[in-house]
Amino acid sequence: MIEMTPELRAFLGANRAITMADLYTFVLTDGTVVRWTDADRNMNTPDGRLFRADGPSISRGGIKLTRGIQTDTLSVTLTQDETVQIAGRALVPFIVRGGLDGAEVMLERAFMPMGGGPIVGTIVRFVGNVGQIDDADANEIPLSIVGRTHLLNTAMPADLFQRTCLNTVYDHACGLNRADWAVAGIVMGTPTARAFSTNLVAPAGYFALGPIRIGGVTRTIKTFDEGGNITLALPLPAVPSAGTEFVAWPGCDRLPTTCENKFDNNVGSGRNRFRGQPYIPIAETAV
Repeated sequence: MIEMTPELRAFLGANRAITMADLYTFVLTDGTVVRWTDADRNMNTPDGRLFRADGPSISRGGIKLTRGIQTDTLSVTLTQDETVQIAGRALVPFIVRGGLDGAEVMLERAFMPMGGGPIVGTIVRFVGNVGQIDDADANEIPLSIVGRTHLLNTAMPADLFQRTCLNTVYDHACGLNRADWAVAGIVMGTPTARAFSTNLVAPAGYFALGPIRIGGVTRTIKTFDEGGNITLALPLPAVPSAGTEFVAWPGCDRLPTTCENKFDNNVGSGRNRFRGQPYIPIAETAV
């Protein structure tokens, strides 16, 4: 069922001469919000959101409304414009290097009087996440937006029996406050897109497997040594310069000793947040 405000309902009921536009909201995995419209002018919604018309040219496929539960997919194509940037980087390189992977996308239809005028109201047409991007080229980037119901296709129980913890560090089940563990740092030395020195002071491995937010993107730290040197699991879209600021979080290997000794989040803390079964026997082959 499509919901609309009383103001929009009254407007649609009283007017035959209306015009419409699509509004796209992209929420990246690092929290960055990008809003574009396919209209020929910037659009301001009644709740104060600005959708810019100077982004890429956007086209999309149709939306089918059905009863019941099924996984829907929306096809959206972004046509490159050399002036369009996200987080200070050109559109195509940013997306090809994973900048939109997993981003949440919301498509809204905006309604306004024919010939111009402010938006009277919007209705949400589709919400989903960016899927795998395979066919991008220098001019066009096809996106497959997969509806949230695809999560229901997961063919496994809610909990699996395994030696390591089922939680992801800092999620709601882990219970640790992400803000309390954030550590600010500065890039030093001669950095590359995947490795650089920092001013962080911590034991070797302290930040390994933890996230780092730098240059508007988030990456996973692969290794961290006592000298403050960081290696990333995936390269950054651009090489950071010395002096670039970042925020890093300590990582977790999901072992009970790490939960207890590093984060004080296991039995000894009284919280007992560890959700693994560490005493499951190791798989062995008998001849």
